[in-house]
Order: sequence, then structure tokens, then C-alpha cells
Amino acid sequence: MLWIEAPRGVTGPALNRTRGNRLQACIVRPTRQIRQLACSSVLLLALGLLGLAGAPGGIHGQLTSDLVETCNDCRIAVDTVAVLGDGTAEGSVFSEIVRIELDPDGGGFFLLTQEFSLVQIFSRDGEFESSLGGPGEGPGEFDFPQAHRFDEEGRLHVIDPLLGRISVFNRALELDHTVRLEGIQPGFELYRIRGDSIVLAGYARTGELFGLPMHVLTSDGTLVRSFGEPDYPIESPEPSQHLVHFALSDGSEVWLGRKDRYQLELWTLEGEHRQTYRREVSWMVPPDPVPDNPPPPAPLLTSIGADPEGLAWAVFAIAGDRWEEAAIPGDGAHGFEMVEPDLWRDTVVEVVDMDAGTILASHRFSDRFTNLFSDPESKGVLTGIVEVDEVAGTVRAFVIRLRLERP
Repeated sequence: MLWIEAPRGVTGPALNRTRGNRLQACIVRPTRQIRQLACSSVLLLALGLLGLAGAPGGIHGQLTSDLVETCNDCRIAVDTVAVLGDGTAEGSVFSEIVRIELDPDGGGFFLLTQEFSLVQIFSRDGEFESSLGGPGEGPGEFDFPQAHRFDEEGRLHVIDPLLGRISVFNRALELDHTVRLEGIQPGFELYRIRGDSIVLAGYARTGELFGLPMHVLTSDGTLVRSFGEPDYPIESPEPSQHLVHFALSDGSEVWLGRKDRYQLELWTLEGEHRQTYRREVSWMVPPDPVPDNPPPPAPLLTSIGADPEGLAWAVFAIAGDRWEEAAIPGDGAHGFEMVEPDLWRDTVVEVVDMDAGTILASHRFSDRFTNLFSDPESKGVLTGIVEVDEVAGTVRAFVIRLRLERP
């Protein structure tokens, strides 16, 4: 059995050793602030550079199988890479961090926040350096930014779904140009592949693109093809039935995950479906409602990443063991107010060999992670944990590395 409960009740940024012989390192549980943001029309987005052959979106194949657990002695090891923010008001991280990215050219960490429509920039030593953007609709400004990523030329791309555009900044962090997006609602993921085009994950409520979450566009935003239709009926235009996360394995293959279920799929950028993997696990089943409590949190896929070894990392936000203690009656959503947000959700991380269809390792954490991102010079994947000091009113972010250790 690969799924292991992480120890609880430990605070602070240090690592803790468990007594089990399978998992010997685990991240501790700093305080988290969970705030539910309403953006029902936002989906996932990715940028890519590729050659554009004019093929229509493909037909979903019948190649479906269950993921198989293997490598019982493999484990997910955790290391702290950096602590961002010095605990002062001037050097604090904004609590509403949507994504973290690392400048691949030796620069620092770029933290995207929606509440202040900014990208905060921290050095690799964790010191605040500067910020980019700001609220507004003018050039280089953001309304509700959802994703950002560097390309191979060192340019930073920031996607704003409410403004329907991608803002591209040069190495000097000056606005280089803007890409307008028409007819598709963008969202969270960004990638550079090859060529001069865009790969976008998003959705359209109506029309012939309804139910197709993946889109290839030219560099000026013109649609070339759409693909990625699910193998189950789309019964409503609600975003939850269209949401996907995806990663790019080698520049030609898409690892796609449906957000509302454990279903991982292989697609090509030409729109050909290769394989679907499913997994039945108890933690992907929503807990039963509890009287005088808000509706229990639904399990969701929140990120997929690719590591240098060609393995996929899937991150799921699930209900915490004590989720019913997180809220009390109040003025918030569903008539409740969050008082213990760190109890609301846990995180499950699984390492998947998409070629073999196997689960190599799995671990449950009592923290909420940001997106997965990579450091070309290190193994595994990186993610972030936000820690809020309610008394001091300051915020720090811990950048941690997740890596697979084999026997």
C-alpha cells in the first residue's frame, strides 16, 4: 500500500523524520490561509512553441486501463529549498498566492497574486526584490491574472482571463507585446514547446468548441485546432465539467488530467488520444455531509508536473480528516465562516509512470500546495506552501522540492 498518512501537529518550516521505514521525510504543517475565490469562468492555460500542422481535434480512443501500484519501497522525499519573505510587513509575501515560478536563467522566484494583481519577485535567498504589474486594464496591468511562466528566451508570460490576453515581458521585465485571446476562456497553465504558437487549455460554453478543453493557436491568437474531448457526457456548461490540468512531457505529448476525477490521459499536440488511466481510491470520494456544517470539500486535481526523469507528478486537494471543524456559522460562503482553515483540506501527491501506467509512490500531506514547477538543475519538482502569521499579520512562502527515492 503506497498511500501513507503524514504526521500532524508539528509546526514550523523544518523537516520531520517519521518512524516508518517507507517514508522517512515529510514536510511539516505550517499554518495555512484558505480563501475560496469565485472565478467560475476560469480554466487552465498553457503556452507552447510548436510546428502547426492543420489537423482537426482527434477522436477519443478506447485505450483505457487502471493505474497499478508498484515499487512499494519507493518514497517521496521532501527538502526545503527557500523561505520567501522575512516576516516583516515590507518583506512579506501576499497570502493569496496563485502560482510560483522560478526564473530559469539564475534569477529568483516569481509569485503571482490575484488579490493585488501583482507578480512579486524574490531572490533565491528569499529576499523581496521588486514587483511587476498592478491593477488596471492598461498595458502591463492585470485584472485577474491566473498564470505565468518563462519561455526559453527568458520572457515572462502572464495570462489574464478577464482581460482576455497574455502579457509578454522581456528579460528587463518591460512589456514586450500582448496576445489577444478570442472566444476561449483561459486559465492556469503555461508552457513553451517549439515553433511559434500557443497551446491553450480553456473552454467555450456553447458552439462547436463546447466540451473541447485543449486548443492550438497561432502566436497572434488565431485558433488552429481543438482537442481533448472527454469520454463521458458533458451535461451542462458549468466549468467543473470542462476543467483540466496538463503538462508536456517531451514537447510532443500532453499529459492531461480531468480536475473533478482521477483520470489521467495521454494526447499528442496533433489531437490524437493515446491512453486513458483511471484510479479508484477512497480519498477521491467526497465525505458525507455533517449537520450544521458547510458542504464538505470536493476532491480535486490541482496540478500536474513533469520531472527531468520523464515521470508525472499529480497533486490532489482532498478533504482534511477534521474538515468539519474548520468552519462555524457566520457570514461566509453557505452561511459559514472559516476559523481553522488548515483543517479544511489535505494534499495527496502521486508519482506516475505514464508510459507504464504505474503508481511509483504516493503521500498525503497536511498542507495545501501551490502549483508544481521545475528547476532544470535539480531532480523532482518544486512547489510552495504559504504560512500566515495571524498575530504579526505577515506571510511567508516555503519553496519545497519533492523527489522520488527508489530503493
